Amino acid sequence: MKYKLFILFLVLLLLTNSTFATIFPNVSKRAYANEIIDKNTALLGLIASLGTGFLLNIYSDAPRIEDKEMEIVDLREEDIDEYSSKELQQLLWLGQIITGEARGEPYEGKVAVAAVVLNRVEHPGFPDTVYDVIHAERQFAAISDRQAFLQADDTAYQAAREAMNGRDPTGGAIFFYNPDPALHSSGIDWLQNNTTKLGRIGGHVFAK
Repeated sequence: MKYKLFILFLVLLLLTNSTFATIFPNVSKRAYANEIIDKNTALLGLIASLGTGFLLNIYSDAPRIEDKEMEIVDLREEDIDEYSSKELQQLLWLGQIITGEARGEPYEGKVAVAAVVLNRVEHPGFPDTVYDVIHAERQFAAISDRQAFLQADDTAYQAAREAMNGRDPTGGAIFFYNPDPALHSSGIDWLQNNTTKLGRIGGHVFAK
């Protein structure tokens, strides 16, 4: 995959720079395609293309947190023995959403956030997998602001385990929000007016 990306971007860059215009003036549609371009300019264009393509190639091979569902290096050996591959992915993504949404919350609040995700999985109004619930459009701010892609710690994973084992301190919530007036948005206003408040844990109100 990384080599395909390298070739693709290299071709695109060559098609739009002065080197290509020098070699194939009749093909390039750039305004300066039929002008005389000196060899130094052409050489600089070629070097820039190759350098940019090389950097893109390196970037394409860099590890991404989106691939974290397949990484198990941060989990305990007991997790690998106890959980199926699907459950391990659930555990990892719950750890990530806890990190993004409840990093500064008390432990009970971390378990509660994971419980909300799992409650949604079982609810007919939401997707039926942890991954799809977490990545549903405009559902979790931590996805859009990338806070959910920070490194999860042992506490986040432990809270995720408890939720996966059936613990739900929210009493069945499928929503949570921060009631701080300074953070209010149309989405929070809708939740306050259209859901039933179940309780508050730390900085979050939980509702259904």
